[in-house]
Amino acid sequence: MDRAVRESIERLRRQPARFRCFYDKLRRDFHRLARRSYSWAYDAEIDESLNDAFVALFSQNKGDFSAASQILRDPLAFETALAAYLIGAGRFKLLSRLRERAKQEDREVPLDDEGESRLDQPDTVREAAWPDTDPFPTPEDSHEQTRRARILARCMEKLTVLARQTFALALRGYTDVEIQARVGSSSTVAVRRRVSETKTLLIDCARRDAQETS
Repeated sequence: MDRAVRESIERLRRQPARFRCFYDKLRRDFHRLARRSYSWAYDAEIDESLNDAFVALFSQNKGDFSAASQILRDPLAFETALAAYLIGAGRFKLLSRLRERAKQEDREVPLDDEGESRLDQPDTVREAAWPDTDPFPTPEDSHEQTRRARILARCMEKLTVLARQTFALALRGYTDVEIQARVGSSSTVAVRRRVSETKTLLIDCARRDAQETS
């Protein structure tokens, strides 16, 4: 990590209320994603995997998390990017745990029916832009995943402040009413329209940039 990223992480850590809100939301999101794909994972395995990713980045300064300066200056955009990174790192650690347990129990690591069907329905910009992306990448995929994350970060920088804030809130699970109140939108319909339009713009931008840099 570069110095600017470390300083942004330290600022987050030095604000207890903000940090607690960030972590609680991150933990809920991670549990939901883990349950969606691996219903047989134990709660302890899910928590330990996220904590390992958290400690590696926050306490050991390990990891390749990066963000553009414009995102670092926007607390909401920074937290969204950081949460996405930690969820990705936590998912990889969870898969490693599940594979190890599967070896001990002499069985495969299955996808449950609900998880499999939902994975076929892209619900994030990254999954929509690159539908072939493995939701649990192997170490060999890390370079490509990092490249794609940077492409999305560059595309986010091209958005207006309002579009970026609205979309970041939507990604973090805020309702249309909550987003409307936070960004001062005229209506929840306007919020939904802005989120939909922004997602389309990001997908198009990501695909275009990926082709240009491949």
